[in-house]
Amino acid sequence: RDGRDVAGSTIRMGWAGNFYKGVEHWIHAEQTWSALEPTLPEGRFINVRYEDLILDAQKVLTEVCAFIGVPFDPAMFAYADHSTYDAPDPKLVSQWRKKASPTEVRLAESRIRHMLADRGYEPSTFSPLDPGPLHRAYLKTQDRLYRAKFRLDRYKLRVFMEDFVSRRLHLDGWQRQVKLRINEIDEQHLK
Repeated sequence: RDGRDVAGSTIRMGWAGNFYKGVEHWIHAEQTWSALEPTLPEGRFINVRYEDLILDAQKVLTEVCAFIGVPFDPAMFAYADHSTYDAPDPKLVSQWRKKASPTEVRLAESRIRHMLADRGYEPSTFSPLDPGPLHRAYLKTQDRLYRAKFRLDRYKLRVFMEDFVSRRLHLDGWQRQVKLRINEIDEQHLK
C-alpha cells in the first residue's frame, strides 16, 4: 500500500500524530518484508498491492486463490452483506492526494520517496521537505501530543491516567486490568 495512505490511516487510528511520524509504520513493515522476502523459496509467497486489490478485487482474489490452491468464489464478497465491513471501494485508493496537505506530503516523501519509487509508486510533484533538528523536535512533540489527546478522547481521563501510571510504575497486574478495559473500548471502535 502507498506509504502516504498508510500515514493517513495511522493518524486516523491514533497511532501517529502527523505524516512525518505516520510513515514509520510503513517503513518498518516494508523493511521487514524486504529482509524476509529473499529468504523465502520462490513460489512460496505472493505480493499483493492494496491498490490492485481494491481496484480489481475479483482479479486479484482469483490470483490469490490460485496461489493457495482453492477456486475463486464470488461469495467471498458476501461478507459486506452481513458484517460492518464494506466491499472494496476504489475511493479508498490514493486518499493522500485529496486529504493530505502539500506540507504533509512533502514531509512524508522526505522519508520514503525512494522506497515509494522502488515499489512502483509515483512521487508527488512537490519537492520533499527534509526538516531540520528544530522542526523534527516539533514534529515529535506534535506526534506525542496528538496521540495523547486521541487516547484521552477515546479512553477518558480515568482509564488514560490508570494506563499511564500503571505503565510508568511497572505495576504489571494493574496494567493487565487496564489493558483489558482499553481492549474493550477499542473493540467498540472496530468496524
